[in-house]
Amino acid sequence: MQPESQLPPAPPPMDPNQGGHSSYDFIFNPQEKAKKSFLPSGSSKNSRILIAIIGGAVLLGVILMIVSLFFSSNKSGTESLVAAAQQQTELIRIADIGTQKARTTAGRNIAITTKLSLESEKAPLLAAIKQQGRNISGKELSAGKKLTTDKLLTNADQSNRFDEVFIEKIQADLVIYQKALKTAYDQATDKKAKQALSDQYKKASILAGVNPEN
Repeated sequence: MQPESQLPPAPPPMDPNQGGHSSYDFIFNPQEKAKKSFLPSGSSKNSRILIAIIGGAVLLGVILMIVSLFFSSNKSGTESLVAAAQQQTELIRIADIGTQKARTTAGRNIAITTKLSLESEKAPLLAAIKQQGRNISGKELSAGKKLTTDKLLTNADQSNRFDEVFIEKIQADLVIYQKALKTAYDQATDKKAKQALSDQYKKASILAGVNPEN
């Protein structure tokens, strides 16, 4: 008979109080390795700081964009008021020429009515511009003067067609003025300014002989 094979001695039992690690710990404690971070020490905190900085920069950019759009819109509205005031000034000038040179009742009536109506509306329009923090001089108001209009009316007067040409010209300019008032009204934010522009728009429409809704 062959002698029985000698078996190796069994390993001593592991004392749980000794803090040793078994080769099977990864089975019974699978979260052990998950606790280890792949980032260097302090990286998590730095990442949070970086994210906060980026987020703050994005938020600041959005705020600046909104503010920029607001001031851009406000500036556009103010300049629309200025454009309307310049056209108003030019219409008053043209109407004044009509009061001096018109020969027919129709020519004189539209000249006088336009001049008186627009002169009464001048102060509210200038007040609306000033309320926007915009100063406008008399020279700037007169910037809408067109020498071509003077030449047109002079030639018409010399050819005895003043009233015909004058009425056609002032009505065409009143339509342009009406549209300028509508643009200024749409862009205005102040209630008083909008009311003044609305009233002037309706009067300009009547003077031009067009529907106020056009």
